[in-house]
Amino acid sequence: MLVDFKIDPKAQCALIKFNPQNISNDKDAKDLLSLMTIVCADFYLDPELEQEQLEEIITKGKEENKQIEILIDEEGIELEFISA
Repeated sequence: MLVDFKIDPKAQCALIKFNPQNISNDKDAKDLLSLMTIVCADFYLDPELEQEQLEEIITKGKEENKQIEILIDEEGIELEFISA
């Protein structure tokens, strides 16, 4: 699994960006969900996302051939599909 993870201290946010094509098995999806949960905890957020829901998002990204970008800050979590 290949994930681009950045923290912007000035904007006080975290960015997780990945290509769903790189998520090839259940362990990759679990690891991604764990990463999201850990980062969200730093912002006192609960992603309220289950593995099945994340797998649906990954499948949609694969079907549309788009990357997925997740922005996490104190306001919440934003998920966006972007061109690969």
